[in-house]
Amino acid sequence: MLASNFLEMSTLGHFAGATAAVRSRMLLVGLVGAAFLGLAALLLTGFVVGIAVFVVAAGAWYLWTRSLFAGSVDRMVNSSSSAFLEGGPTVQELVNAVEGVGVMTGVSPPDVRLISSDAANALATSSGDRSVLVVTSALIKESGPAELESVSAELMCRLRDGSAEYLTICAAVPGPLKSITGAGAAQMASMLGEQRSARADLEALSITRYPPALISTLARMGESGTIVKGAQPTTAPLWLAPAVESANDQDPVLGTAIQPVSYRMALLREL
Repeated sequence: MLASNFLEMSTLGHFAGATAAVRSRMLLVGLVGAAFLGLAALLLTGFVVGIAVFVVAAGAWYLWTRSLFAGSVDRMVNSSSSAFLEGGPTVQELVNAVEGVGVMTGVSPPDVRLISSDAANALATSSGDRSVLVVTSALIKESGPAELESVSAELMCRLRDGSAEYLTICAAVPGPLKSITGAGAAQMASMLGEQRSARADLEALSITRYPPALISTLARMGESGTIVKGAQPTTAPLWLAPAVESANDQDPVLGTAIQPVSYRMALLREL
């Protein structure tokens, strides 16, 4: 019964539609602005100049928006930490686990980056054809194959359902434009829905079929803490657990979509 109550994961179409809507609204904002500039130029200088101003302004906005979203993954990765580790057997074992889960989920293996951190956490970020998983060293420290698979499944499911891309695109939208484009905190929380983290755990278990490994991973997160030093607030919705100290106790994403690790473990133990 518990699984049936929580395992109502959003479909790919659900997040894909929301992502497309944010992108479209960003373009529309620019087109409206360009139209006002063109109209002003038309009234002041004539039809030809007015059309030219509109075309140039609209084209410039389009190119800027395209660049903004194309570089959103790298910005999220760079905003997650500055203490990245290169190579090593632990990274390779994680990469192998990610590739294995990729086969089971049908998701193309993303790039994997490891952070040197005492906090146990991870995030998935994606935009277009580029996806990256960022994992802290504490999360996979002394992890066996089953634990690495559980971490991979948690992250890869977020790539599969499109939520990682949706949150990445929302994070890329400049602050003043977030609400008008549907990328505001309340709008993100509504899209993610209640109990999102708990439902994501069950989605990961639909891949691994081994609750003890996920419980062990969550236990490590609870013991080590999940606040990642140096992580920027823009990355907050992308992490598996709270990674950024929130200055706002009423943050709708943290309040409704990201549940405490202890609560998630208690749910899994009831399965």
